[in-house]
Amino acid sequence: FIPIKPLIISRAKRPVLMAIDGISRELVEEANAGAYVEPENALEYERVIRNYIAHPERLIIEGENGYKFAKQYFDREKLATRYIALIGESLYGKSIIKINNNPVPVAIPFKGVRVKKPISRENITERVS
Repeated sequence: FIPIKPLIISRAKRPVLMAIDGISRELVEEANAGAYVEPENALEYERVIRNYIAHPERLIIEGENGYKFAKQYFDREKLATRYIALIGESLYGKSIIKINNNPVPVAIPFKGVRVKKPISRENITERVS
């Protein structure tokens, strides 16, 4: 489970002021997309905010870093195609299948193929070994 708010903020090209320890903090730190502060520590909030005011370029840099990180690892289209590929692999093995007459390598994320219906035996028109 990954909390969505840091990803939404990152997609807006804004740095994240993270007051939650855990996976969200790890993602923000890995992406260099913001700063962590201890919850309810007003002095730490003030220190971090004053640092952003003194170094406004951090707002741009960390905002861009978060955007790029979210786009690379949490893009909905990329995730959806990976999920479809995993489902196809679990149903049909590692062969190539055709979805709506478009060949799709099941075990590899693919680009440019949009499936309007959920993957099912009915919209797989052909299985190619």
